[in-house]
Amino acid sequence: MVSLSDNQIDTIHDLLLGRGITLDSLRFDLLDHVCCMVEEKMETGVNFQLALKDSIQQFGEDGLHKTQEATLSLLNSKSIIMKKISAVLGIISSVLACAGGLFKIMHWPGANVLLLSGIVGIVFLYLPMLIIVKFRETESTLLKFSYVAGLFGAMVNGLGALFKLMHFPGANFLIITSLLIIGLIFMPIYFTHAVRLAENKLSNLAFAGVLLVALFLLYGLTGAGNSSTMSDSVYVMHQNLMDEIDRAQTERKEAFAGLPGNDLSLKTEKLLDYISGFRTHAIMMSQNVPEEEARDMNIRNMYWGTGIKGLHRMLDEHPQYNPGTLRKRLQNWQAQAAEYGLANQLCCEPVQGPEGELSWEEAHFGHSCTILSLVSFLDQLQLEINQKSLHLAWQIRYQKGASQTASDTIVQAS
Repeated sequence: MVSLSDNQIDTIHDLLLGRGITLDSLRFDLLDHVCCMVEEKMETGVNFQLALKDSIQQFGEDGLHKTQEATLSLLNSKSIIMKKISAVLGIISSVLACAGGLFKIMHWPGANVLLLSGIVGIVFLYLPMLIIVKFRETESTLLKFSYVAGLFGAMVNGLGALFKLMHFPGANFLIITSLLIIGLIFMPIYFTHAVRLAENKLSNLAFAGVLLVALFLLYGLTGAGNSSTMSDSVYVMHQNLMDEIDRAQTERKEAFAGLPGNDLSLKTEKLLDYISGFRTHAIMMSQNVPEEEARDMNIRNMYWGTGIKGLHRMLDEHPQYNPGTLRKRLQNWQAQAAEYGLANQLCCEPVQGPEGELSWEEAHFGHSCTILSLVSFLDQLQLEINQKSLHLAWQIRYQKGASQTASDTIVQAS
């Protein structure tokens, strides 16, 4: 059995290009057909050049070019329309995703909406239509499989980017899976069909290199590294906050210990217990964990972007742990503390946001609220209450001491 060498196959391919066969799918099919014809003739003892000449002549004068024209005329008009639609969707989605990336870098509002729209458009609109178009352009089963693998890998990669953007669990798994699909399935099959062709070798090699470098740079340098650094930094800052809360709480209890009968101490304990319960229930709703685990869960073990719907539902519907009840409890405590000299307000004032002034509820419990922001706010609130209560305790001590000194002075004078 005679087999053609790579150079002979390249020669046949270049000849087909020279005869005007520019349609890739048709050129690959003709390449296989002509190779088989040449091999059959070479088995009878004819050399390669003569066998190739005879094979091409069998198509007739200008037969190859006419074959392409006939193939193009038979293309389904729906496929052409679908190809145009997919191209438009791809361009629009890419522009949205790039604009979202620019907005995020510049910290402009609307970045997440643009990124989300672009990625969803690419993953769920452009890529599925592209798979259909590619299927109709080739008859090769192996090439179809490579297209499916490559486009499926791209879809999984897009989902991984989306999960990473929204801080959903499983983002890294999706990204690694997509890279394995593209690198171990799509690339080898694609190269066996395309890179072996002379004029495509350098361009496809460059394409593969740029694609892999872009993917690894995107997730290896900007994604995972920054995410890990941010997570570690937030953890350290929050751990320092928790240590400050423990110290302030211990000092507060010690300061009030020598003030029997003071109802401010009791109200402070009840308020802090309520805030701790609020924190625990918020973690339970967002992380889907039991109360015991939620009570001691550290923010490093939390999925920051998950459970948002459950968290917001709790803030809107829970009969006890909601912004309105928290506001009333804080105001009642402040009214009690004001009798002992607390001048500044602890909460409930409007907050200046990036897009204008926000109400206290919207700023801390609104649509942008995540479990990370809520837990941090509640912990900061506990620290402030402990610190202000400690200050009031020492102020009460001072007043009692001054009053006692004045009484002693009056007694001595009389």
